[in-house]
Amino acid sequence: MCHPISLRLPDISSAGGCGLWFVCMLIRDADPQRDANACAAIYAPYVFDSVVSFEERPPTAEETADRMRTAYAWVLAEHEGVTLGYAYGSRHRERAAYRWAADVTVYIDS
Repeated sequence: MCHPISLRLPDISSAGGCGLWFVCMLIRDADPQRDANACAAIYAPYVFDSVVSFEERPPTAEETADRMRTAYAWVLAEHEGVTLGYAYGSRHRERAAYRWAADVTVYIDS
């Protein structure tokens, strides 16, 4: 199903940068075997080009698949078979006091 959304896009001069766009995407549970390559490719620029990941090298597809298997949940958004981004929830810390806490992370293909 397509859902109309209103976006403010500063680079579009018509209508003051506002437009009505139709976005059709599928949000689904990720499959480590099927989706690890795409997720690793989306994540790599965040490692190479920013400091947000705190990682020195991006994980391989195999390492990403392992992370996917241990996450509480891992979902991705795709459009016409192309992965647009992903989100996951993972354990925050080992200590008992954190047992109800989770880290939630979202990465979008740029």
